[in-house]
This record gives sequence, structure tokens and C-alpha cells, in this order.
Amino acid sequence: MKANRFVLFILVFLFLGVIYVSASCPPPQGEVDNLCFDPAHMELFDYQNGDYSSITDWSLVSWNLIPNTRIPEVPAQDLRYFMLSDGQRKAMTAQQIVVHFDKIDDLAHDVKPEEAQKAIKEKYRVVVELSGKKPKNQIISLKNGILKTGFGVQDRATLSSGRYTGGAFEISEEGSLIFIPAKTQKSIDIPASDRLIVDVSKGAILFRGNSFSKGRFVFNEGRTFILGFETVQLNRVLITSGNPDGLKLYFDGQWHEEEHYISMDTKKGDLYVDFTNGDHLEFLKGNVFVPNLEEKDRLVLSPQYPTTLSVISQRHGKDKYSNIPLVPEMRMSGEVIVENGRNLFVVRGGRLLTGINKESQRSGSVPLALVFLEKSIKVLTDEVGNYVTLPGDYENPFYECLSCTIDLTQNSRLQRDAKVTFLRSAKGIRLTDQSTAFGEAGSLELIAAARGLEKLTPALRKSTTDIILLSPKDFEKRCGQDADGCAGVGRGTIYLPKDDFARFSPEWVIEVVSHELGHNVEPDVDAVWEEAARLPNSALPYGKDLGEKTVGKSPLQTKGIDYRNAATWKGGGDEARYGCTRAYGCNNKQEDFATHIECAYTGSSCWYNLLNPEVNDWHEIHRKKFTIQCGHGYIPKDTCKKMGIQ
Repeated sequence: MKANRFVLFILVFLFLGVIYVSASCPPPQGEVDNLCFDPAHMELFDYQNGDYSSITDWSLVSWNLIPNTRIPEVPAQDLRYFMLSDGQRKAMTAQQIVVHFDKIDDLAHDVKPEEAQKAIKEKYRVVVELSGKKPKNQIISLKNGILKTGFGVQDRATLSSGRYTGGAFEISEEGSLIFIPAKTQKSIDIPASDRLIVDVSKGAILFRGNSFSKGRFVFNEGRTFILGFETVQLNRVLITSGNPDGLKLYFDGQWHEEEHYISMDTKKGDLYVDFTNGDHLEFLKGNVFVPNLEEKDRLVLSPQYPTTLSVISQRHGKDKYSNIPLVPEMRMSGEVIVENGRNLFVVRGGRLLTGINKESQRSGSVPLALVFLEKSIKVLTDEVGNYVTLPGDYENPFYECLSCTIDLTQNSRLQRDAKVTFLRSAKGIRLTDQSTAFGEAGSLELIAAARGLEKLTPALRKSTTDIILLSPKDFEKRCGQDADGCAGVGRGTIYLPKDDFARFSPEWVIEVVSHELGHNVEPDVDAVWEEAARLPNSALPYGKDLGEKTVGKSPLQTKGIDYRNAATWKGGGDEARYGCTRAYGCNNKQEDFATHIECAYTGSSCWYNLLNPEVNDWHEIHRKKFTIQCGHGYIPKDTCKKMGIQ
């Protein structure tokens, strides 16, 4: 058996030797072998089976005769790229592609993408994802050391700069070059001529001393942007761009003569922001702009509606009088919402509103000063959720605000031990939010309600004891549909809906609450209303065939009470008629009295025409009603004076 194996081995060896001798080049003198390339007889060369190593002059080669499978045997420096067919180009090896990068128009389609990917990695030590199915419109080239996309946004990256070594590129359908730095790469310096996206989702990286640690950043010929509708983490600040064109980034912490940008200076701790609707900033622990922020704290800035300009400046050092560290100061101009722990500070429509942020899962707040420039208001907060609202130029260290009292000593600086106490009432009226678990006078709506109450006269406020905020479902159950508010008859209680805090301006509260308070007062005005009943075209008795019987469904009707609250006259409209300020007031005497008080607080746009004999709304009974209400102190004295009622 062993002898047979030995004989077989000898035969195979002799056979291979014959083949080697027959294929050896050059052939014996005087002979011609078509397996060897002979310049004198090059037309005889067998391109299918010949010995390509025997070719000494590639200029004599007929490139169209070379099979695709033999292209890898052509020395890279001798390859004539422009003489190759499509099939021959796709047969090129990575080593051949390296030599001919500058001639290849499309690495994704003209050559084999897998080999092109190997070639790029071999020469520039960076991965460019070219494998996989690529649409025909995607053109990718690498000429003069510059990787380019020839479609869509047409990005470019200078691989020859060595700035991308060790990283990887992905190519989007929009033509973007998306660079993912290597995990070991600590910093990056993008050439000013390049246009690309840098994705740092897999690891933080430094750019000019700034920490990019989450999201994707656009570098466009020396400028840096955040992509539209994307969130990034930069210098321990989460930034969301609400603009489809993205958000520009500067790194000097200064104002720039353009719109929609963020400028950071990490050395000075300064931040300058030009916001627009949809932008969002959330400060994280470890940022240099608000350095006293803890893990549990929540500090978020969100602009509303028109562009908002915000300035945040970190004041370093300590107060020279008290030696207490100074808190950061945020100076803001425009419409913005600030979430600090569970507190909300809202500048909207020229008003500053405050409330509780129920959505916050983190309850900690950050000691700082918010300065709202248009309102000349300063809001000071401490680390446990207390705050005080002060005039921007305040000097008195003891200041009482609507919802709290604060003891500010040591040169009027807010300190960690500042004494802040939230009050549960406003001018003698209890404020309760039954739609929230907090149940205190800190919600946005109740603060607005309290500010509205301050504008009402003491006599009017005495007619009620409580203002209760209800959830939309509970409010509809108690007050019916389409109501702005309702009074608990005989109990001195007013209910308001918590459905949309934007409606809770002090002005809205004045109108609604003054109307509801008007239900509860019991002045001796029967004589006036009896006189009104005797006037020509009088609407009295109230509610008789004036309009639709009810608006929505009243809980009183479920108890068998014939309750009228028609909102319009029977023929339509809600203008003043028959000595009533509007149709709703003519439902009954209480409503008429309430709507007159509401009209007085609404302003001259409501009561002026009622007292002017030259207009259609005028009726002599209006002056008598307003006179009685002024006499009882239900209308402010300055309003009565403007009405001509002394």
C-alpha cells in the first residue's frame, strides 16, 4: 500500500515538472510559445492562459483581450485604468486601487466597493463604508487625498491630513459624510476646508477644548452646527435645535451679529444664546456655566414663539461683603420658560408667571438669579426649590413677594440659608390646587389668580373665602361645559379650570373671578333693578325668552332646577341690550350684577359705550348700577373716577 502511494507521488511530481518546463518563459531559442509574451510575436500571446510575469512592456498589451479574472495579476503601477472595461475595473485589487485613486470617479460603482474600502484603509488607516448595495445616484471619490460625495449635500473630508486616522466614515442617502472617531481618539481638529458630520454617540471627544459627548455635529468649512431637530451634549449641556436649518456654534461666549446660535466660553464660564421656538437647553452636573448643579437637579431653558435672546454669565468669586459664593446670573430677553427643579418661571406676552412643574422627575433646584430684562424683574432661587421675585433694581434685603416671604441679608445676596416661606393664601382668600398632589399656592394658575385678586377691591374679595383649581374632568362635572369658572352658591367658593395654563393671565382671572365674586355679594340694589323693570324695552323679568335655555349642561338642571345661562340673544349676538351689559347677564339679577362688575374690571373697552349717550349701547340704567357698585366699594375708586362716578 505504501509502495503504491510512493509511485503515485512520483507520477504527480513528474507531471507538474513537465507543465512547469512547458510554461517556462522565455521558450528555448528559435521557438515561439504563446504562453510567453514575446514583443516580436505579441499577437500570439495567450491572454487567457499566458504567463503575465513574462510581460516586460505593458504598452504593447492589448487591454481588451485581458480576461477580468487576470486583471489582479497586472502590476498596479503598470495598470492602464482608462483602457479598462467596466468588468476589468471591478476586478481590480485594493493594491491596484491605491495607486489609481485619482483616476477613479466613483469608488462605490466603478470598482469593487469592498476592494476600494480595503484600499482606503490601507493607505489612510480609516474605514469608509462602501460595501453593500448603493443606489446609482451615489457617487463617492477619493482624489488628491480628499474623500468626496458627488451627490446630495456633497460633503468632503481631507483624509491625507491624518485628522481621521483610526476612525470610520458612513455615507448617508443625502450625501453626508458621517465620521465616527475611534474610541481611543481623545481630540479632533477638522480641516477648515472640510464639510462633514461628526458622530460622537459612541464616545466623548474634544474639539478646541470643548467636550462633544453625545449626538452629531456638522462641520462646514470652518463653521460648526447642530443638525436641525437633533439633540447633542456639548460641555455637559444638552442642546436641542428646533430649527430645520440647525443651530450655529461659537466658542467665544460672545454676542454675534446673526440669528439662532449658541456661543460658549468654557474658560470664562460664559454662554450667549440666540433661541427660537423648539430649541431646548438642559444643564447637567459638571457644566462650567452653572457649576453648583447636582445630579438630582433639573435646570432647563425653552424659548417660546418668537426668537428669544438669552445671556448666561457665570460670576466668579465671592461677595466682598459676606464672603459667600456668588450665584450664576442668567439675563434673558424675550419669551422663555425656565424649569428649575419643580418650579416654572414663564415669560409670556410681557408677563412673568411662576408655577410648579409636575412633569419633573427630579425635584432639586439650582441657586441662581434669573433676570428678565423687559420686565426688570429678578427671580432668586435656592437649592431646595424656594424662590423670590424681586424688582430688578431692588435694594431692601427684606422683601415680601406674593407667594413667599424671604429674608435676604448679607448685602441682599441669595444664600443657602435664605429663609423663604410659601404662603397658602392671598389677601385673605385660600388658594388650593386640587388637580395636583402639591395642593399649595405655588402652581402657575394659582399665582396668576392671586395676582388678579390683588387688583380687586377689599369689599369684593370679602365675598368669597376660597379659590379652588380643578382638573378639566372635575371642573366640567361641577361647573358644566364651556364655563370659565363658577361659584359655589352660598359657600363663598370659586372654582377655576386647570386645562391650559396659558389662559391664566391676571387679566383673565380678574374678569372671571370678579364675575363670580359678584354672585356672592348682597347689596341693597333691589330698587334699582325694580326701576330697570319699568324702563321701555326692559329685559325684565330676567331670562324671559332671551336666548337658548342653557349653554352646555348645568349640574343644577340634574336636580330639577330650571336654570338659565343663555350666552346669546335669541336672535344672535351678545352686545349690550335692555340695560344689561351682555346677553348672559340678563339671565337673572345675580348674573346682571356680576356682569356689570366684570365689565368694570375689564376696562373702558367694555364700560365706555355703556355710559355714552351718543352710542347705541347706552342705557341710563347702566350709570345707576355702576354708581351703586362704586358706592359699595366693589369697583376700584380710580375706575369709578374714570367713569365719571364720584
